[in-house]
Formats: sequence, structure tokens, C-alpha cells
Amino acid sequence: MLGGLEGLILFIPFVYLGLYVLAWLYTRRRFP
Repeated sequence: MLGGLEGLILFIPFVYLGLYVLAWLYTRRRFP
């Protein structure tokens, strides 16, 4: 099991990636 800090370091990039993909899909839908 990962420690709190290691889990956070691995978790943050996935959150950023998810937000980036959602923003990209949202802008692509609004501005085709």
C-alpha cells in the first residue's frame, strides 16, 4: 500500500489529466 504522500504524488497528475481532457472535449464541442 502506498503512503499518503506517494499516493498524492501519483494521484494529482491523473486529476490534472482528467480535467484537461474534459476541458478539451468541452471546448471542442462548443467550437467545432
